[in-house]
Amino acid sequence: MTYLLDTTVLIAHLRGDPLIRERLLSLLRAGHTLATSAVNVAEVLRGATASEHKAIKALLRRLHY
Repeated sequence: MTYLLDTTVLIAHLRGDPLIRERLLSLLRAGHTLATSAVNVAEVLRGATASEHKAIKALLRRLHY
């Protein structure tokens, strides 16, 4: 199954929310696919500082969209 992650989940993960992190890892361990949309990508990048772009790009490389 593919799970479409919204902006709120992406930002929570980037901020280190342990509950979100564990849930995402659990989904991956269960064989699910994590994805997001172009709109969510644009929202996350738009609200980010230059110093946050490296972490965001690393996360986005692991998602389908």
